[in-house]
Amino acid sequence: MKKYLLVVVFIPTLLHGSLACMSGALQIELRHLTSRKTPRIFLLSYPRSGNSWLRYCIEFLTGRATFSRAGFMQPINQPFAWHFGFELNAAKEPVEKLHRPKEIQGAMNQGHDKLLFILRNPKETFARYERSSFDELLRDCHAGRSYAGSYYFEDLEYFDAWPDSSKLLIYYEDLIQHPETTLKKVLDFLGESADRLCDFMHSYDQHKKACVDLYYIAESKDDTAYHTKRLSAAYLRRVDQWISQAYPNLWNRYLIRYAEQ
Repeated sequence: MKKYLLVVVFIPTLLHGSLACMSGALQIELRHLTSRKTPRIFLLSYPRSGNSWLRYCIEFLTGRATFSRAGFMQPINQPFAWHFGFELNAAKEPVEKLHRPKEIQGAMNQGHDKLLFILRNPKETFARYERSSFDELLRDCHAGRSYAGSYYFEDLEYFDAWPDSSKLLIYYEDLIQHPETTLKKVLDFLGESADRLCDFMHSYDQHKKACVDLYYIAESKDDTAYHTKRLSAAYLRRVDQWISQAYPNLWNRYLIRYAEQ
């Protein structure tokens, strides 16, 4: 008698292929990620400030899914585990990526919801993301128009108003230059063990490359002054002066470390 082996292959809802054919499955996955009623965890940053890299680290180290409602059809906004095979713990509250506070859905419970905020040098961020000169930015600002980069400061003001007991500030430069120490702070904030941190750091370069390969628009890699180094110190000091005058509280509390010498 011939014997046959039945092999059942599980194919995740997110593999490379036609996203149009998978839109229904993606909507189901997104509803699952956003249906949690427990206190939520948000990861807020201005674009190009290391949000995706920190999400990758969190998923690998904790088993928490991370995602963004906005642009969920794009792989970079879906849980990294779907692409790299990380083991996720479905019982853990996922981390939701945001670039604007208004993206937060539903009523906020600021006494229990947690907010992680990544802050990058505003001059480097503007030069990278806006692709326009600071002169244009300042002209619009002084004319009372909506100006490029304005919500960088709106995001920071939102973080500043969040209760101290449930928020954590991460400087992008610390994440890049001192990853182990910085990630330990993140793990402590999330109430997670650092058991996997040593192994992660041992393979740090491979992890970084994997994330960059998925996040195809990454440019600066580990150079924290990649875009502003082409600008003169005098020019950057003028920008510092404008920021310190327009946003004195934010400058003194969070941004003075970026002052040009």
